[in-house]
Amino acid sequence: MRKTFELFARLLSERLAAKVTTSEDSIRCTFFYALLSSTAYRHTEVIVENPHPQFKEKKIDFLITPRDDEVSIAIEFKYDRTIPSGQSINKTNRAGMFFNDLLRLAQLPRATASRRFFVYVTDSQMASYFRNPNNGFVSLFDLPMGKELQVDRAFFDGRPISFKAKVSCDFIPFKAISFYACDIGKEHLVRVWEIETLNFFPFKFR
Repeated sequence: MRKTFELFARLLSERLAAKVTTSEDSIRCTFFYALLSSTAYRHTEVIVENPHPQFKEKKIDFLITPRDDEVSIAIEFKYDRTIPSGQSINKTNRAGMFFNDLLRLAQLPRATASRRFFVYVTDSQMASYFRNPNNGFVSLFDLPMGKELQVDRAFFDGRPISFKAKVSCDFIPFKAISFYACDIGKEHLVRVWEIETLNFFPFKFR
């Protein structure tokens, strides 16, 4: 998968350099092209927006279900960017939604996917927020490749009310492993974490 993420980052960099309008759907399409170009997976082995077994009306962005007894892989994408109109964004709210997506991925049963990846693409606005030591996210956002971070309830203690308001999932401890990270130009960054559940006993976040 590492070669796939490397190709994905290169293609996305080319897209941004060409100033092509890019949305989260564009991000997914770019990854789909990179996946089929860099692996032996067939297009028939990829399910887009597969129903999430734990959350009604929620979808898994990508579910790779290969033949030949290879492991199944779930991939979630999130793209945070500056609003084209230039209007300011609520970074704390965005951070809450970011972690809500992480928690939802952590609660995906291994019976559905043996491996789970979270792909985050953002520009300098949210990157500066996550890199600000006062906001308490540097240990995750700039986690060195190959290193892991255990995210337990203490990680969320003291978060702003507006952050917690965006976390609708019950909390579940998980381990985030930095699988791939790079800056791709045009003030954009790519971060990929592999998510492993520490135990499957979720409890209310609030």
